Amino acid sequence: MYHIQPLSKNDLHHYATFLRDIQTQYWSLSSNAFQRQPNSERLPTCEEIIEDLSNLENSIIYLLKRNHRIISSMKITQKKSEPGVVIFSHVETHPDFQKRGIFGLTLADTCLRTACVSDCKRIEITTWSFNRKGIPLYKRYGFRAIPGTNLLMENYLPAIVKHIDAQSYFARHDYIRTLQNKRSYGYDAVEMNGTSVFEYRWKPRKADDTLRVLVDWKKKKIIDVECKILDSPSLVGECHA
Repeated sequence: MYHIQPLSKNDLHHYATFLRDIQTQYWSLSSNAFQRQPNSERLPTCEEIIEDLSNLENSIIYLLKRNHRIISSMKITQKKSEPGVVIFSHVETHPDFQKRGIFGLTLADTCLRTACVSDCKRIEITTWSFNRKGIPLYKRYGFRAIPGTNLLMENYLPAIVKHIDAQSYFARHDYIRTLQNKRSYGYDAVEMNGTSVFEYRWKPRKADDTLRVLVDWKKKKIIDVECKILDSPSLVGECHA
């Protein structure tokens, strides 16, 4: 029913029409809603959108289709100033398919897993502080809000899943499905021993294994990993980075 594919030449007109429709008919539900009011500038035509799309550099646009209809899209760009960092942007989902978990379970999940098995070490996404639908979803998939921004989020899952001390946990449990999250809209950094960190925690529903990772978001690196694997009631394995 649902199909994910990179934007191709055959899809240019359909994609441009999809964007144009959202921008004109559902502006308050689009990625431009952070502007609080419709942009007074003239919206680009489908032909102009197609021309812009033909000049993509270091970027790929992924489309989510349902029965050949484009219902969601996201752009992924290699960050020129930082090798190994990718940017998720231009997230759009048609209102008919919002609030149903479709984007997260399909397009977001697939693109995140693709990044985690590549040489990517961190993902960035920029949203706005009043994005009540998007922020909890992004956090559920590992994004954390950078203090003092409005609103830059970073995701360290690509680095965490590759960390040697986390392998025993991820060999048994999925790194997205068992990630623990508190529903919040604010900044995610916490102070630990004088260092501002992002804390990631994992625990499956039907096992007592746990994983805890601390990331120094200022230095952009993992500083601690605690992994507990319960093989039997009397055997617990621990590892610390």
